[in-house]
Amino acid sequence: MRTHRFRITRYATAVAVLLSIAAQAAPVNYSELVNGDLPNLNPLQVFVFDVGANTISGNASNVETDAFAFTIPVGMELVTGQVEVSDILGTGDVLSAIWSVRSGSLALLGGNFLEQLLTLVPGTDVLSTAPLGAGDYNVFGPIVSVSNGGVLSVADYTFTFTVRSLTPTSVPEPGSLALLGIALGALGFARRRQQ
Repeated sequence: MRTHRFRITRYATAVAVLLSIAAQAAPVNYSELVNGDLPNLNPLQVFVFDVGANTISGNASNVETDAFAFTIPVGMELVTGQVEVSDILGTGDVLSAIWSVRSGSLALLGGNFLEQLLTLVPGTDVLSTAPLGAGDYNVFGPIVSVSNGGVLSVADYTFTFTVRSLTPTSVPEPGSLALLGIALGALGFARRRQQ
């Protein structure tokens, strides 16, 4: 009977540990190819960023734009942000892409203007207003300029937003771990003596 209870307790503990690991958030990794086209009207796709590199990739053209919004949770900050743009068709027709970044709103073009990212294609532009604190932000674009007189030209883009935690991660000291090990060993010894 006691062995059966011990097994149940052991399995319940293992399940609780696995569930707590699975519940932890992860950085955003969104691709229009996999997850579907981003809208260019409200309501926007809203992402909640987590610690690490959060990426959003897709494509837009001189006739189709994309927009998205993101939240940086309390206790975190966006350290760097950049967009990399290329001419997906490889024709050289896409000259540049302009993105508008705004703060204080999850709605398209809502909130306060922060910055315009102008990327010469192919190329990369960096979010110069970083670091950004906790809050809501929205991104709209690209306004694509082309050299072929308005014929469809498609720009491929990847945004990478790096977020870090502002709260220090506490690491237990070796002495604390040793005390915990001794206590667990003593409990196990006491339990065995009872049986």
